[in-house]
Amino acid sequence: LNNSSDVTKKRDQSCLFHSCFDVYHCGYNDDNRISVYIYPQYKYTDENGVPIALPMSKEFMEILQTVMDSIYFTPDPDRACIFLPPIDMLNQNNIRLRESSRILANLPRWNGGLNHLLFNMLPGSTPDYNTTLDVHHDKAMVAGGGYSISSYRSNFDVAIPIFNPLVADARFADKSYLEERPWLLVSAQFGYHPEYRDELNQLADKMHDFLLLDKCGSGNYSIRCRGGDVYEYPYILQEATFCLMIRGARLSQMIFSDILMSGCIPIVVADGFVLPFSEVIDWKRAAITVREDDL
Repeated sequence: LNNSSDVTKKRDQSCLFHSCFDVYHCGYNDDNRISVYIYPQYKYTDENGVPIALPMSKEFMEILQTVMDSIYFTPDPDRACIFLPPIDMLNQNNIRLRESSRILANLPRWNGGLNHLLFNMLPGSTPDYNTTLDVHHDKAMVAGGGYSISSYRSNFDVAIPIFNPLVADARFADKSYLEERPWLLVSAQFGYHPEYRDELNQLADKMHDFLLLDKCGSGNYSIRCRGGDVYEYPYILQEATFCLMIRGARLSQMIFSDILMSGCIPIVVADGFVLPFSEVIDWKRAAITVREDDL
């Protein structure tokens, strides 16, 4: 791509299903299911030969492979309902925004992003940490982590949890939700505002069944510490009835998916956070939300 290549328009925040999705592209099979096409993979460089993005991540490759192995995949773009660009945008820090927008604009079936789906788990960058992907993508849908109610296009975008690759190999023991757990509440997150830490320290001093953990001096992600006591992470989450997730620089945190994986009930302290798949999951029955001012 060169500097004269087209750039797609900014995100169309007004998009809804009926205004930015062409249903007439769907229904090409007899099973009344959507069909998904994945563009061929290319190595994109700028006019100086410098790669526009880092090599594709394992997580994004797994997403594409899962689609290809599913009953929804079609190798024929003429029969596709949804189009997946092969551009790894899971972590916005790993891509060049303007150049990535040029890639999208030059896809042969882009058409302003209609019926295109992008994946992004870590949106925004310092200092603002926007809650949606900063790459211009016009009318494309985004399956994104960390949406706020102000950036989420309801019934159009898809809110997903942020996957934590650091605990991908964790295997939890089977434990019934009826089984008594030694801790009422566990907080194993770090990196949030010091004001919240002060509040939690005061709460932990009053509650004998609240385990407030922090990172250990070794920097080992697989352990958490409280004084001289060391706990294995993420397995300590399974030892509590409730587990805490507090907003950090980004609205959503990876620990949310860790909590769900452990079978702990999440307590979410992140004003305006759109919980994953909130249009089909009744989170009032599965999680507790607390206003930041009420912590």
